[in-house]
This record gives sequence, structure tokens and C-alpha cells, in this order.
Amino acid sequence: SLGFARRRRYPPAAAFPAPRAFGRQRSSIISTSTARRRLSSSSSEQTPNERRMTFDALSIASAAIDAVNPRAAVLKCLSPDDDGTAEAAGPSTSTSTSASGGGGGLAVTDPSTGRRHVYPPDDYDDVLIVAFGKASSAMACAAADAVGEALPSLAVSGVAVVKDDHAAPDEAERLSASGVAVREASHPVPDGRSAAAAGDILERIDAASERTLVLCLISGGGSALFCHPRPPLTLDDLAASNAALLSSGMDIRGMNVIRKRLESGKGGR
Repeated sequence: SLGFARRRRYPPAAAFPAPRAFGRQRSSIISTSTARRRLSSSSSEQTPNERRMTFDALSIASAAIDAVNPRAAVLKCLSPDDDGTAEAAGPSTSTSTSASGGGGGLAVTDPSTGRRHVYPPDDYDDVLIVAFGKASSAMACAAADAVGEALPSLAVSGVAVVKDDHAAPDEAERLSASGVAVREASHPVPDGRSAAAAGDILERIDAASERTLVLCLISGGGSALFCHPRPPLTLDDLAASNAALLSSGMDIRGMNVIRKRLESGKGGR
């Protein structure tokens, strides 16, 4: 059905976009005009209904990719507080209070509720960005940009732990310039680099003071890339348990219930 009953002519491969890999390659989101151009090149090969269906498929794919764009996701949550209408939330405030003084600082928005909190620059001495996951370089870049605009007087440091080859060169350069180190590690089975990177993050957090604003950014794959065995367990023990979990058929939530009990830095510890 759906227009293919009498004439099953599919559009050529060129009419469909290549999968977009965040970090490895910098391809842009497919726009409506791009979809039209790709359709026009194959219009003679398709029925009107097929062209409409192809256009709709490209538009749906574009919207789906845009919805999970890591940079866009972070910038929906972090922004400069330009109007001073957000609620203040800092080390000196035990409860949220109305911000005063005409704004300024980093506003953090919960997209699900629309509620905003502002972190004023006077309440902090520095900012620590820690990120781990396959999209962590893109997320850390967005966070560093937002902090640089909202809190320009504060020093920034941090670390982003990514899967091998998942940090684009321009992202690594921008993060380095912002004071955020990029560290690669293994996924889905953790390796020595995963443990070393996790140890680095834990040391940085332990060294942070009450006047350090800590931003933690987590994306898919973070449970393997941030992996620090709890003594007396070793990395080999975690790697073996992780491999067993991956082959068990257990869903990721069930796997993480077990993982957090074997490692430091997870499960609120």
C-alpha cells in the first residue's frame, strides 16, 4: 500500500542523507531546502506520492537528529541571565529566592518545567566542567561557551572523557583553549584509560571548594567511559563483569544498578 502497490520505484541512495556522527564529522542538519533539492534530482524516478513520502521521511529524520543534537540540548539548559528574572541558587542561598540587581550570571533552565535558576558570578571563584559519554566533547564545548558568555570573569577548568575518535578536532582545540582537557577511553568495555580519566574527575571534584561551580554533563556511554573500580576490585574485574552484562541481554538500567555498586563515583558515592 502507501502508493507502492503498482509501482515500486525507490529513490536512489543519493536522495537519503548519510548518518550523522557527532564528533567524528561536522555535517549539518538536513534542511527543508536540501530535502527539496535531493528530491528534484530524482523526481523523474518517483511518483508524486513517492516524492511526498521521501520528503516527509527526510523531514522527520532531520527533526529527530536536531532533537538529539548535544550542543542544542545543552544550550536549551544553559544561558546568560540577561533579564534577572530567574531564581537565584548559589552557595549562599539555602532556598531559591528572587534574583535582584538587574540580572547577570549563568541561568540553568529545566526544559521539562521551564523553571530557571541563576548562578551569580559573585558567589563563585571558578567553574569546573566534567563531562563523560560519547557526546561529551560537543556538550562540554557548549557548556564552556555558555559559561564564557555568562561568567566571563571566572576561570574555567575541567575534563571531557570521550570514546575513541568521538571528539572532532575543532572541539578538542576549543576545549583546550577553554581549559578543559579531552581524554579518550574505551567503550563499551572500559580500559585503563577509563579508570585514569575517572580518577582525574574524582580528584578534581574533591579539590573543588564551596565557591567552585561544578557542571556535570553525562551522555550515552558514560557508564563505561567513567569507570573507577572500588577496592579491592580491579579494572579486570569490572571489564569481566561488564562483558558478562553486555552478553546477558539485560537492559541498560538493570546493568547500571549492578555497575554502580562496583565502582567509585556512581550511585551517589
